Amino acid sequence: MAITVTQLLPFEWVLGESVQTEYRVVGSEVEDDVEAQVEADIPATYQDLANRTITLRLLLADGENSQWHARAKWSRSSATWSTAPDRDTGDNVYQFEVGAESQHVTQSLETINSYGLAPPAFDGAIGVSAEGGNQRVQGIDVGVGFFRWSETHYLTNATVTAAYRKAVADLVNTPINDDTFRVAPGSGTTFAAGTVRFLGARGTQRADDWEITFSFAYSPEVTFAIDLQGVPTNITKGGWEYVWYYYQQDASGADLITRPKFAYVERVYESGDFDDLGI
Repeated sequence: MAITVTQLLPFEWVLGESVQTEYRVVGSEVEDDVEAQVEADIPATYQDLANRTITLRLLLADGENSQWHARAKWSRSSATWSTAPDRDTGDNVYQFEVGAESQHVTQSLETINSYGLAPPAFDGAIGVSAEGGNQRVQGIDVGVGFFRWSETHYLTNATVTAAYRKAVADLVNTPINDDTFRVAPGSGTTFAAGTVRFLGARGTQRADDWEITFSFAYSPEVTFAIDLQGVPTNITKGGWEYVWYYYQQDASGADLITRPKFAYVERVYESGDFDDLGI
């Protein structure tokens, strides 16, 4: 059976400096033969990018029915060949990402200063404007830190049954940990209940086991103080709970001033048992 190399994804630019895509390779279990065919079929250059890197990984070992995954990347750095490390049943791989993303807020933590002729106090409300005689709290978008990670586990065929796959799918609808959850596989430290959200999983069946990547995000419980009706108030919000404010116009001299009057903390996700993941 001839070895065939099929492109799976369109060419994708990465930060404007390189291009990558992925291929499906079938027809042989012999790595040297597969490498030779992949090298011949995948273009050596892409536009002005002449240096090619190819990563090859065996998905299914079954003679002429064997399946491989190839990732090709063209860049301006030196060309290399690499073979993804073989993983055994029971192994795991951990990856994480820390950064900031946009979130809309209508209430500040503190008003540092105000200017003008006797400016009124809005008790932390951001962007108050008058529209048609009514005041509106517009708020602003701010950068809020996030911590997301993924874990790739190699689980036995006996573990990944139809019932197991259904349990994992159900957890997407009850995605908040109802008990402590370890920070990383084998870690002695834990995240508190209610702070981890299960984002989903992606699985591939190999010859003797399953390669499954689980994705999570962390949001800590926070306590902060704001003025409600002029009274400093501490508000505690669970990691994945949502806080919103009721604003009311109060008389302040000759003006009507919009201020936060009440705060509400809402639970918007169901909790689930992460033990169902079996990791």
